[in-house]
Amino acid sequence: LSGARVLDYGCGTGALGLCALLHGARNMVGVDMNRKALDATVANARANGLQRRVQIRLPPERNRDRDFDDFFGDFEQEWKMAATQNSREGGDIPSLDPRDAATCSFDVVFANMRKRALLRNASQIVSCCRPGGVVAVSGFMVDFEEKLIIGAFRAAGLQCRIDFDAPNFAEMGDIRTNGARCSYGMFWGFRPEVGPD
Repeated sequence: LSGARVLDYGCGTGALGLCALLHGARNMVGVDMNRKALDATVANARANGLQRRVQIRLPPERNRDRDFDDFFGDFEQEWKMAATQNSREGGDIPSLDPRDAATCSFDVVFANMRKRALLRNASQIVSCCRPGGVVAVSGFMVDFEEKLIIGAFRAAGLQCRIDFDAPNFAEMGDIRTNGARCSYGMFWGFRPEVGPD
């Protein structure tokens, strides 16, 4: 991680990105749709003396409204009220723009979200990784969600070494779990380098 630019997509409290900073990453951008989570990321960065190396962003505007499908209760209404208040006061948290290669070309991308959010945002997440960079994905349930999630990230261009026909989970490749049935899993892969034509 030494010197890496890190994107923590679905950052929550910022734990993954902040740990990367503590292990040598240069800087980190935390993305979450929950403004309280972004506040927590900033507070945790400050508590660890890392605030100068952390930026926060809202998710890209594309698909943002559908991200509320993954939550229950009045979260959407609360979020929209906060957005309205911020825009009236003349400021808001900027959105991540995956199309801007100058600001959105990360060496390492962490994505820790629920199944539907991972499926919906796979192409955006992979596009935020520079060619040759690493994407690590977690937040899905092993034993019934992993094939769908990995398929979506492969379709988005992520190359990962996972063999679903392996004799046991330990031999499947670049995927891990705590070993319990129906537990959370994670996998990782690389965005291919762009070669000469």
